[in-house]
Amino acid sequence: MPIRPALGKGENRIVEKPEYTLSSLEQVPPQEAFEPVLTGHLMVIHRTKEPVRVFERSDGYSGEGVAWPGHINVFSAGDMSLCRWDRELDFYRLDLSPDLVQKVAGELELPGGARQIDFATQIRLQDERLVQLVRWLHEEQQSGGDGAAGSTRIP
Repeated sequence: MPIRPALGKGENRIVEKPEYTLSSLEQVPPQEAFEPVLTGHLMVIHRTKEPVRVFERSDGYSGEGVAWPGHINVFSAGDMSLCRWDRELDFYRLDLSPDLVQKVAGELELPGGARQIDFATQIRLQDERLVQLVRWLHEEQQSGGDGAAGSTRIP
C-alpha cells in the first residue's frame, strides 16, 4: 500500500524545523491516510467543530470511534499509522523527531532517559495543556513569531 498522507483544501506548515514540524490541515475531505513507517513521533489534534467518525489503526491498535475537538492521537516513531474518516475535518499535526525527545529527556534528567517517555499509541486522549501548547505555537507563527498566546478554546 503506498504512502497516502492526509490531503485537504488547506495545509499550512506552520513550523518546519529538524526537531519538529507543526502543520494545520483544514477542510480535509473524507479519505484514508496511511503511513507504513512513521519517521518521528506523531501527535494529531482534532479541531473540527463537529464530531467525526474515524477508524484508526497502528501497531498494536485498531478501532473505530468518534473524534471530538481537542482529542489527541499519539503514535510512536517506527509505527504504522492508518486513519479513515467519514466527513470533512480539521486538525493539527505535530511530528517530533526522536532526537528531540532524547534531548528533552536528558534535560529533564530522567533516570531512564527517553526510554521513560512512553509514546505508545494513544487514541482520543484529552490534555488541554498539550492542545494549548500547539495553539500557542500556531498563533505565534501566524502573528510573525511575536509569542502571542490565545484562549484555551479549540479553533
